[in-house]
Amino acid sequence: MGINNQHEINGNPSIEELCSELDLSTKEKELICSWAFMSEKIMHGTPSGIDNSVATYGGVVTFCSGSMTPQSDLVGLDILLTNTCVGRNTRQLVATVRERYDMFPMVVEQILEAVEKLSLSALNTLQACRVKQFSDCAEEFSRLESLVDM
Repeated sequence: MGINNQHEINGNPSIEELCSELDLSTKEKELICSWAFMSEKIMHGTPSGIDNSVATYGGVVTFCSGSMTPQSDLVGLDILLTNTCVGRNTRQLVATVRERYDMFPMVVEQILEAVEKLSLSALNTLQACRVKQFSDCAEEFSRLESLVDM
């Protein structure tokens, strides 16, 4: 998740799309968001709150040090996300990163800093596309592809 207008591979609409079609109140959206957050807790242990929030309210957000920031300048960006059908256990992945951090804090810290730089570079590239109204962005898309490949 993380981007509005997403569809799973079977074409089901996101919660955000359903909420806008149903004209739900803010209070009803908050309730849906909290239910989704609880299901994330069951599935993943200690979720960030990103998936349930973006799925309910839509939009692009950045997440750093436990704080979500909406990226309102990226409204209108449509990205199709698909289900790869590759299972993963988020709780176990996070636990493994914690173990490695405890064993090799300086190494893992450098990796996490590099991930942050990659993420910020991708965000800056998307913002450059927004300035162009997502038109004639072949160079930027190539740059995004390179970032993803890293």
